[in-house]
Amino acid sequence: MSLIEKIQSAQSRDTRLEVNIPRWGETLYFKRISSRDVDNCKRKYPDMKDVPLLQSLVGIVVDFAELEDGTKAFTLEHKPLLMSEPVEVINHIISSIMPSGMDAIAEEAEKN
Repeated sequence: MSLIEKIQSAQSRDTRLEVNIPRWGETLYFKRISSRDVDNCKRKYPDMKDVPLLQSLVGIVVDFAELEDGTKAFTLEHKPLLMSEPVEVINHIISSIMPSGMDAIAEEAEKN
């Protein structure tokens, strides 16, 4: 099996990540975040350096969070509600789906 075939095979086996949110008594589901997804986030939130970082992170949660049945957990209308949650809740979600990716995005945003 070639390297490309191995990568394609691994991607086809990817499962969703489960993120338990104790405060809500709920589990959210997220597809594995790819490099393409990170690039799309940078394009979608180009003002990350001007907008509070938490606002951009909540936007990422709104974009990617799913319920167990695969439907979107949130819409943009839910963003203000999520913005009023404790920082630890949003940080827990983001660090669960992008353990080091958000550090890189934040650093790059600060440079620009």
